[in-house]
Amino acid sequence: MKKKTLYTLLGALVVLIVIYLIQLSTHTKVSVEESTVRIFPDFSPKAVAKIEAYQDTAAEKRLVLEKSHQRWVVKSNFNAKAQERQIEKLLESLKAMRGQLRSSKEELLSDFQIGEEETFHLVLYDKQGTELSHLLVGKKGPDWKSSFVRHFGESKVYLASENLLTQFGIYGEGERKLDSNRWTDLKVFDFTEKELTRMAINTPKRKRVFEKRAETPGISEDTTEVQTPMLPTIEYEWVQTLPAFESLEEIKITSLVRALANLQASEVVDPGQVQQYGLSKPHYTVELTLKEGRSVVLSVGELSDKKAESRYCQSSESDLVYIIPNFQFQSIFERPFKE
Repeated sequence: MKKKTLYTLLGALVVLIVIYLIQLSTHTKVSVEESTVRIFPDFSPKAVAKIEAYQDTAAEKRLVLEKSHQRWVVKSNFNAKAQERQIEKLLESLKAMRGQLRSSKEELLSDFQIGEEETFHLVLYDKQGTELSHLLVGKKGPDWKSSFVRHFGESKVYLASENLLTQFGIYGEGERKLDSNRWTDLKVFDFTEKELTRMAINTPKRKRVFEKRAETPGISEDTTEVQTPMLPTIEYEWVQTLPAFESLEEIKITSLVRALANLQASEVVDPGQVQQYGLSKPHYTVELTLKEGRSVVLSVGELSDKKAESRYCQSSESDLVYIIPNFQFQSIFERPFKE
């Protein structure tokens, strides 16, 4: 056979192989796409008013999120305010979640850790308390982004595009513990730095009072061509008014304001134990005055953990009792007053 003829045949063979591979790839893509379904068809996040999550072996320790007066609360955490954005993220991921059918045989459920006893449950309800969906989540998929799921009462197992366990703070193998504080808004106050006008810091040794006062008015420059009356601009500064012999630098006072406005707890605890927490007669308090005369008192009680030196605290505007880490306590009652 001549070389020219051989090259021609080899060229034709290469072309045929390329065409075959393209067709095979296209067919595979279509097959995968056709086998992928929505896990929650016709799902509406707005219809969900209650979420329950629990491990089958610890159903009494379930996480309960519930919408109350248009706001989400963590019912399983003393009705504390929930992190709204985190719940929205969960519902959005459920709406977008798709999956590929991997099995429909009941005897294979344990292979996916999605039988009964080892299963993680996620149940959704509407505002009337009617169950909207009951999803069972098994082990994670081939990668950390996916997981095996099935609907309660069904044997069809899907490889879902979302690993729901990680959204609930569950990683790896072993016991699946749910932390209600993960879903709780642990910010102690709801005001901003600009709203504060007065602070009184009370400790067993001393009381310190700080006030926000207007500075001497300045005159704002008018850069327009048309002559208009100059308007005074009011600037404010923080000053210490008590004790008179002591004057804290303004930069330290503003740091104190920031620490209070952004006070973040580590967890919420049973509010029925106020006396045991030392909050009925606290040694440390902060009296706060905000714009329009609103008053808030922060009471700080006993050590909740002597080793970590974390403490119980409570705002006068809430029945909730928080635990604040030691560094948060120090940023209010100790650090600003050190030389």
